[in-house]
Amino acid sequence: MGHVGGGWTRRLGRLGWTRSRVAVALAVGVVACAGLAAGAPAGPRGLGVPLDALAAACSTANPFIAVACVDRVIVTQDTISDRPHYAYGARIRGSDTEVGAIWGIAYSSREQALYVGATHARGAAFGDGGPGGIYRIALADGQVSQPITVPDAGASHHLPSARGSDAVARYWTGKTSLGDLDLSEDESELFVTNLDDRHIYRFALPDGRLIGSFATGGLDEPWSDDARPWGLAVRAGVVYHAVVDSAEQTQHRGDLRVAVYASAPDGSNMSEVYGASLDRPRAKVQVLGGAPDTAWRPWRSISLKREMNVYAMPIASDIGFTASDDLVIGLKDRIGGMTNFGTLIFSGAMPPPPGTDTDEEFGMALGDVAFAERSGPGWSALETQRFLDDPVRLNWPQGGIAMADVERRVISGATVVQPFDRGKLWDPAALWFGLSAPEPVAEEFACLDPNEASSFPLGGASVHAAELRRPVADHTLIRVVAPPGDVEVLCPAIVHPTATPTETPIISPTPSSTRTASPTRTLTLTPTPTETETPTPSPTPSPTREPSPIYLPITLSEPQCLPIRPKLDVLLVLDASTSMRDLTRAGRPKIDAAVAAAHDFLARLNLSMDGDHAGLVSFNAVATLDSPLTADRTALDAALARVALAQFTRIDLGLDAAAAELAGPRRRVDATAAVILLTDGRSNPVPVSEAERAAGVVKAAGARLFTIGLGQDVDAEALRAMASQAADYFEAPDGEDLGAIYGAISAALPCAPYPYWP
Repeated sequence: MGHVGGGWTRRLGRLGWTRSRVAVALAVGVVACAGLAAGAPAGPRGLGVPLDALAAACSTANPFIAVACVDRVIVTQDTISDRPHYAYGARIRGSDTEVGAIWGIAYSSREQALYVGATHARGAAFGDGGPGGIYRIALADGQVSQPITVPDAGASHHLPSARGSDAVARYWTGKTSLGDLDLSEDESELFVTNLDDRHIYRFALPDGRLIGSFATGGLDEPWSDDARPWGLAVRAGVVYHAVVDSAEQTQHRGDLRVAVYASAPDGSNMSEVYGASLDRPRAKVQVLGGAPDTAWRPWRSISLKREMNVYAMPIASDIGFTASDDLVIGLKDRIGGMTNFGTLIFSGAMPPPPGTDTDEEFGMALGDVAFAERSGPGWSALETQRFLDDPVRLNWPQGGIAMADVERRVISGATVVQPFDRGKLWDPAALWFGLSAPEPVAEEFACLDPNEASSFPLGGASVHAAELRRPVADHTLIRVVAPPGDVEVLCPAIVHPTATPTETPIISPTPSSTRTASPTRTLTLTPTPTETETPTPSPTPSPTREPSPIYLPITLSEPQCLPIRPKLDVLLVLDASTSMRDLTRAGRPKIDAAVAAAHDFLARLNLSMDGDHAGLVSFNAVATLDSPLTADRTALDAALARVALAQFTRIDLGLDAAAAELAGPRRRVDATAAVILLTDGRSNPVPVSEAERAAGVVKAAGARLFTIGLGQDVDAEALRAMASQAADYFEAPDGEDLGAIYGAISAALPCAPYPYWP
């Protein structure tokens, strides 16, 4: 890139801030928010990127790229002035199509169109296609269509009534909607990762016909419950996909692992071809007055109000290969899709505008780019720490990668923290850098042009991007941005020869996971025909073979669960202390919101004599069995209506009452038991150790214990420890969030496996 180096020098030469000054600026006003995105507004139809320039750039070292910018795609090159940028996919005046929140991008050169996939991120609404929507964007004129809907991609877990918060949606980040997209090298098929059912779907192009789907490799592992897929790549007729062991169930860092699986396009002959532990140190960053731990941590549905701003949770979001066949993996930080919507940090004494949610602090997404060098038939150990920490600026990749046409050079979506001289501090960008060193060689601020006017929703009002970057009265309001998503080079794919058996990748030696590893299957591709041997003049007859059994491998594609689940015995344990009179954001008492959520939960059960049974316990200074286990919905509704509030919060007594009911004659031996505890306060007046004791009794009785902490005045760590597993603890910022949480618990209750095989 002849011009790139000079542009990079000009951009960084003026930046003279020290690391400490960056840290101070961060402490005052940086916000990373998944709900809002900036970018040059989509222009009129027909004013897209010039297609002749697009094609011509592919013969240079500076091709055009597409970057997913939350709810639109920006097409650009590396330029000196960060322009021109071409925006696609945002709602255009008079149009009835919209891509909504997106992450994955695939480029069809023969159609001169982009395919972009929906994604779930807190505060970022889906487009018209919902969680499974894949949109086609014509580069010539910006026309948007929605030719593909991926089945079984989950429901929308956004809460439109949660003004500026959408807090419950954070639980579903990385678990629902779609992940990465990629095309076959002849561009006739589109592959997409479904995060909800953890399958890869395959569609014919351009008609969007579904060809088939197959389970991702992690579902066959001992750690299948924690297997979270995302990244995809198609190379030499082989489909590669990346999965992380999230360690959400065990909460043990030693379980964190990334695995890459390879298969034929139909999912057959699948094997793990690379694996590496993610339990390793990463570079320290000096932010917020300290150097927080940037190492990857087990997935948790955390509340950032009670955690550090840095809590990195890995997603293996993209896969690439260099010209010399080195393996490159984009690592996305899950916190980037969980951070609060509409949060703004202000300096000075003036309050934020009305309606602005400042309940939580912002979360800083620290992604990475990892690579492994080709070593014989496999790859060497994984190397990370591709983000830069220097006295001037911080560069944090965000998981989307594209391979430049230069040896060992990668383009990564990133956020860049830099001084104010450009009129901004925290910028979404595309970075070009070589894998031999972490320092970028080029940049493009791809999702926000500082000279373009963009509008953002802020407290119900439309605010100009320029207003978000200037001092306002006695305080400074810093604009809100979000991490960029996938990056794609807009050039025809390089077609690689189909792999032969001698090219079959194998796993290189890596540190073993603490969990029991499953047997490694070898990826076997179609063998190359060999010459027929010339027969000898007088062959000796072979002896007659005795009949014997043979074993033929088969591949089954079966649902994991029956359409029904085993019968349940569920006890709702409800806090009835006087603080439950406090009002929700909708203006009703918390107890009313809790009762309404309980009614909805009961409606999800199969209440019948041979089906599900439910009961109700309420507690304050005492505990009351308001309804024993029963299939009578009318009796349960009446019991909810009778709940009476009083002082104190004896969580221990509520759980003891639930344990007693489970130990009684109404507990069925052939039913799965569950207890759902809701409280808005701390154990009072007895110590929390009594509640923890009672939780142990419930779990010892064979029940799965879910806990819900409502509001800010709860002992989150105790409730998390009381739950059967870390993922069974839920935080409800407000009573209006309880309906979605009870829905999530209903979905988490067990299902019955298919009984086809012993």
